Amino acid sequence: MGIKLSLKQRSVISVVALVAMGLWPLRGFTWANHARITELSLEGVSALQGKTLIYHPFQVFLSKVGISDEKAFNEFIQIHKSYRFRPELKEEDAKGVSLLSVLSKYADEPDWEMDQNLFEADQYPELWQGAYAMMGGKTGIPSQAHRHLYWRKFSFLSPVKTFHLPTPHALGLAKERAQIFLNLSEQAKSVGEPYWQVRFFSNALHYLQDISSPFHSTQTPTKRFLGMGFRKSHFLSFGDFVKKTTKIVTYYHFSFEDFIGEVLSGQIHPKTDVDLLEALKAAPGPKLASKLKEASKDFGTLFDLLHRSSEKNSAKAARTAIQFFPKLPKKIDEFEAHAYMDAIWWEDVKKRAATESKTQKSYMGVVRNLFELLGESMRLFVLEELKL
Repeated sequence: MGIKLSLKQRSVISVVALVAMGLWPLRGFTWANHARITELSLEGVSALQGKTLIYHPFQVFLSKVGISDEKAFNEFIQIHKSYRFRPELKEEDAKGVSLLSVLSKYADEPDWEMDQNLFEADQYPELWQGAYAMMGGKTGIPSQAHRHLYWRKFSFLSPVKTFHLPTPHALGLAKERAQIFLNLSEQAKSVGEPYWQVRFFSNALHYLQDISSPFHSTQTPTKRFLGMGFRKSHFLSFGDFVKKTTKIVTYYHFSFEDFIGEVLSGQIHPKTDVDLLEALKAAPGPKLASKLKEASKDFGTLFDLLHRSSEKNSAKAARTAIQFFPKLPKKIDEFEAHAYMDAIWWEDVKKRAATESKTQKSYMGVVRNLFELLGESMRLFVLEELKL
C-alpha cells in the first residue's frame, strides 16, 4: 500500500529536491569554540574539580596496545596519516595535568585537521563516496564535513527537515567517529593510561556537540532560503538560482555560529535576559532531566536525542538568523560570506546585540534551548562514562 502525500508535502519535496543539489555546508566546523562549551558545561561538576591525570607520551600508549608508531595508529582509525597527538597543554612526562583542562582543550581536537583531505592519493581515496560532494567536497576544511554532520534518513512525517540529496538514506559519520574515540577511551583505560582515556573521550564529545548545531543536522533548515534564492536569481537560470541560494545559506550559517562564538569568548555581550553562558550550566526541568539521565547511559540514544533537538530547532534558528543579522547586498554574484562579515559588519552586529528586541530574544532563545540540553548532556555523559 503506497503512502499518500498531501499537496503541501508534494510541493515542498519537489522544490527542495531541485534546490538541495546546491545546499551543502561549505565548511566542517560547527560551534566555534568546543573547548569553551565543554568548560562551561562542566564548570559546576564537583566530582571533576581538582582531579589530575598523569601524562605519558603518546608512544607509551601505543606500545601498551601493540601499535608500532603513530602512522600505523592513524591508519587504524583512518585519520590523516601525518596527524600527531601532540601535548597542547604543556604536558610533561609523568607529571600531572588538570582533568578539566584535558576534557575542555581536546574537545576541539577533531577540528585540528585529522579529518581533512582524507581522499588524496596518499591517504584513503577508497573512502570517497559521491554523496560526500553534497556535504563539503574533497579538499580543505569542507572535506571533513562528512564526519562532523548527520542527516537522518528521509521521513514522510518530516519532509522538509529530512530531505537531502543525493540519497534518502542517512548521511554523515558523526556518530561512527564519536564511537571510535569512545572505544579508544575504553582501551586506554584498560591499559592504565587515564590521560589518554580522557583525551580520547574529549575527542568523542566533539562529535556530540557537532550534531547539536542546527545548521549541521539538516540539509535545508528553512524553505525561506528558497524564496530568497529566487529573488536574488531573477530567474536567469536554474544554475544561477542554486549558486545564489547556496551563498545565502552559507552566510546565515556562518553568521549564526560565529556570533555565538563571540558571545562565548566574551567579545560580545548581548543586552538580553537570556544568558547563553549560564544556559550551558543550567539544570533542566525534572522531566527533561530524567529523560537525559536515562539517555546518557547509552551513547547512541544520547546522540539521537541531541540530533533530534537540533533538527527540531533548525527552522527557527534559520528564520531568526535571517531576521537578526544584516541583510545581504542587493547583488550577490561575487558574494563571499566571510569577506562580507568584515569589521563594519561586526560593528553593526554588536549594535544589534546591544539593543534588546523581539528578534534578538527569539534568536537567543533558540540557542538557549539547545545549550541547556547540550550542557546537561555533557555533564551526565562525562560522569556516566568516566565513572567519576
